[in-house]
Amino acid sequence: MKYEDGFQVSNIMQLRDMLLKIVRKHFTPSAGIEIFDSQKYLLQPYREVKMLFEFLPTHSTVPLQSIEHWFSDIMAFWHLLKGNQVLAIPIIKLMSRLSFSVYEIDWGPYMKFIYTQIYTHIFEYQHSLSTIPKIAKLIVGIIRDNDSSM
Repeated sequence: MKYEDGFQVSNIMQLRDMLLKIVRKHFTPSAGIEIFDSQKYLLQPYREVKMLFEFLPTHSTVPLQSIEHWFSDIMAFWHLLKGNQVLAIPIIKLMSRLSFSVYEIDWGPYMKFIYTQIYTHIFEYQHSLSTIPKIAKLIVGIIRDNDSSM
């Protein structure tokens, strides 16, 4: 990607890195505290991810195209979590809402993964039993939508 003045993104990134290396030497002793305190929210992905999943609309009037736009990315993100149950809970809740609101979702390609995640969530992380109603709703919604999932 090039900008109008001919700089490429890689050149800008190199300039940024060089500038940061030079400027850091001149920071005040308290600058690290100030920088960290102003940016530490970036270390809390759970809060940010949870908010995203809570805001995504899943009601039946949402066009399927809108849901298809983010559905596969969310499923791919869930795959990347590799057992991180703290981040999986908001996804389970989102998928639970989705399974009861939108009937055209093709759950088939995700069935094995979802059932494995549900099993892991219930039996390996028993401290998370509060999500069982959402899990039950997700299973019923998926089965209702896909007779082949049984």
